[in-house]
Amino acid sequence: MWRVDIFGRWLKQLGRSGPGLVLFGLLLVQVLIPLIAEQPSVGYDGEQYLVYAKNILDLHRFTFDGATPSSGRPPGYPVFLMAFLFLFGGVSLVYPFQLVLLFVSYLAVAWTLREALPLWWRIALVALLVGCQPINKLGMTIQTEALFIFLAASGLLFLCRFLRRSSLLDLIVFSILATLSAYVRPVTMLFAFFATAALLFARRIRLGNALIIILISAGLIAPWTYRNWRTFGKSIPLASNYGSIYYMTDQQAFTAIMFRGASASHALVDYDEIVGQDFELDLPANDRYLTRAKENIAKDPLGFIKRCSLKTLFVWSYLPLTRTWLEEHRALFFLGVAVQWSFLSSAVWGAFLLRRKFPWLVWPGALFAVYHVFALFPFYAESRFLVPVYIVLTGFSAYAVYTLVQSIERRFFSAQRATNS
Repeated sequence: MWRVDIFGRWLKQLGRSGPGLVLFGLLLVQVLIPLIAEQPSVGYDGEQYLVYAKNILDLHRFTFDGATPSSGRPPGYPVFLMAFLFLFGGVSLVYPFQLVLLFVSYLAVAWTLREALPLWWRIALVALLVGCQPINKLGMTIQTEALFIFLAASGLLFLCRFLRRSSLLDLIVFSILATLSAYVRPVTMLFAFFATAALLFARRIRLGNALIIILISAGLIAPWTYRNWRTFGKSIPLASNYGSIYYMTDQQAFTAIMFRGASASHALVDYDEIVGQDFELDLPANDRYLTRAKENIAKDPLGFIKRCSLKTLFVWSYLPLTRTWLEEHRALFFLGVAVQWSFLSSAVWGAFLLRRKFPWLVWPGALFAVYHVFALFPFYAESRFLVPVYIVLTGFSAYAVYTLVQSIERRFFSAQRATNS
């Protein structure tokens, strides 16, 4: 009997007979092709990270100029690069390692959904993730994405395991990974505390377990916070960097950066006035950025919200060719809005459907998405900063589509059987 099957019987058989081969093939394609076709890049931020890494290795201090202590960047990624400098004398092997980290992160999301989605759907989900969030763009440059996504995805996986099995080890590993991800990108600094409060309120964890998360997370953040307070005389938990906030508040800066690229910020008059000629964004420059950002928000709060909303659409810029289309044809933003809301609606629907059978799976992903969006939206409305959230939401959306296809198949078979009888 003919069946409606979005992926076809051949993919079912392939998934059943050799899923390891399929996943290995995806890994091979997504790792080797970028290494051959994509030129490794460093970029402006990457150059700064490399300077920090070299100074950590040579001077055993977190400094940019070799003398003055710095707080402009979180220390996690520079330490990561320093390890490659120490072990291999260079960072050429960072790129394939980052590609593997990203692919493993996508597999972690698919593996977490193993009870909700059939095998061939999980294989398709991984293929979709590596296609929509190409790891060559995220891994072949000196940027924090790969390491951050790996730590965040792994942390969510262990939180799912804990909510299902109540294993103390899973809880401890989640606490460590979630906090370490903040050392790479400070946006997740409060995620463990937020998730703990939400799960405690929903009676998903006990008070004792909540205290374990808080103690581990606070204990891991405390050393660097204390170092900054002792060094700079002010509370800087992990890093100080307010430039992106300012660019969302100024229409001229926003338009230049959005449609001509991030490097356009260096050509703005305000950039020289705020930052000067220094390569590193020091504390006084950060304070000037923050002061101007507050003034601009007070003058035009609705414009600030509108610009943040538009900037988040650039998460689709990781799709092939879409960034060029969005930059050259602004009318496509209306299409982008429709795609955005359709995708988010399917993700919410998928999460709602999943929570009936797999509440332990929905809670971590939903909390991560809610926290990350609200933490980033008014501060760092950058497309690449939202990639981890979209990985989680794609999993929810995939389950919604799967449920819809199953419903259509059941209805089709019922009508077909009624007709045949």
